[in-house]
Amino acid sequence: MTIEEHMEIYLKQGASQKEAMKLVAKDRGVSKRDIYQYLHT
Repeated sequence: MTIEEHMEIYLKQGASQKEAMKLVAKDRGVSKRDIYQYLHT
């Protein structure tokens, strides 16, 4: 699944944008910064 799809799962569960980024980063084994940069480029 894409990072966007992964984010959407957490957002639909009621997580904030920041919390969703943290959870996606943890699931994927990357830093929050990597997720943020990917989503904001």
